[in-house]
Amino acid sequence: MIEPTEIQQEIVASFRDFIEDSCAHDDRYGHASRNDSEDGAVQATLFEADECCWLEVAVIPEVAQVRVSFITSDETIYEEIEESIEASGTSPQQLVQAMFAEAGLDWKDPPVERSQGSESSYGFATFWPLEDLRDLEQDSVRNRVLRMLEGYMLAFVPATILEDDEEEND
Repeated sequence: MIEPTEIQQEIVASFRDFIEDSCAHDDRYGHASRNDSEDGAVQATLFEADECCWLEVAVIPEVAQVRVSFITSDETIYEEIEESIEASGTSPQQLVQAMFAEAGLDWKDPPVERSQGSESSYGFATFWPLEDLRDLEQDSVRNRVLRMLEGYMLAFVPATILEDDEEEND
């Protein structure tokens, strides 16, 4: 792994601050916490959706890539989401595309990767390669990532969790 330069670290830090600050004012997103890999290869912010579910925005500086994910430590929740998607007759890609559209992002056939059982976590992720890490400074890139995050929240955060949160806020 190539160590990010000081400028690259500042760019990533500014981007993460923006995403975290933007979500701090939206009651649909829970507490944000940073969860970086030890070597700094992945710099992730987790937004708590429930005690065992998170939404994630991660930057992989070495390859200038952003990842937006839904992660759960509860295999049952993951399986219920999988079953729900299968019963609807759609694929995870179709679901994410539809929820991205609902969140204001037009992205035909977004890539969606599944992860099962890695380090006791399960989930779905969309990777978005950037031209350059400096793209994270652009408003259009920041807003796209916010739309991706909202799309993932709409697609994967179990409806019962969202309903519980709305009832608590009434």
